[in-house]
Amino acid sequence: MNHVAGSLITVRKSGCRRSSPHPCPDRPYRGARPRREGEAAVRPPRGSAVLRIQHPHRTSFELAAKSLGAVTTLVSDKSSSIEKGESLKDTGLTLRALGAECIILRHPASGSPFVLERATGLPVLNAGDGMHQHPSQALLDLRTIIRRLGLQDRTVDSQLLKDVTITITGDIRHSRVARSNAMLLPRLGAKVLLCGPPALLPEEAASLDESIEIVRDFNAALERSQVAMMLRIQRERLAGLEVDLAGYIADFQLTEERLAAFAPDAVVMHPGP
Repeated sequence: MNHVAGSLITVRKSGCRRSSPHPCPDRPYRGARPRREGEAAVRPPRGSAVLRIQHPHRTSFELAAKSLGAVTTLVSDKSSSIEKGESLKDTGLTLRALGAECIILRHPASGSPFVLERATGLPVLNAGDGMHQHPSQALLDLRTIIRRLGLQDRTVDSQLLKDVTITITGDIRHSRVARSNAMLLPRLGAKVLLCGPPALLPEEAASLDESIEIVRDFNAALERSQVAMMLRIQRERLAGLEVDLAGYIADFQLTEERLAAFAPDAVVMHPGP
């Protein structure tokens, strides 16, 4: 694959460049297989990749790049230059000068990948920017849905997830994962239901896509769903919000009993701890 200078992997409501939400438009889905022991890694076409991740520190992107044969350099928010006040633009330009051909960025500020893209002209993989987006997680979720629903032989296009209803439940107000999924999955034909209390799911969330529906009754949403995507509740994000945790658990926790009663065949997805 030839990289386009300044390409950016992200989910957007318009535009088709490298930010297209179709990972393989109009092609049969091909899932990755684990590399066999002793098998040589496939090196990226541009040779090396530089990993740039800010707080919180993550290693999964570095491991993924290395498994493909990339040479990675990890720059965290604890590096001396950043602690001394070096800007994101300056860091990106320095990495490019040192030979970086791709930057993977996780940053607490929404929109930071776009700043880095414009400054460096390098391919940027958005590994999470503030509360804005987490497109790599959305693509991983899509891959899991395709595999679990047995759609591997289908063409990845706007009809791939036709007749599939996906309920996303939890703290959608603060979730970049929910935002990216809510923008990606409808473009592949899925019906997306957002579920949660008003404090964690404002009505404005329906504007992410015209096909999105907000459902406050979790049981009713489950009855319509082939996929149930559960989001974590992080206490530090609830400051200043009127959220009754006991009431939330009673109304929105996915228990074995609730799953058996309302969606026994649904695929259950969770981002993990």
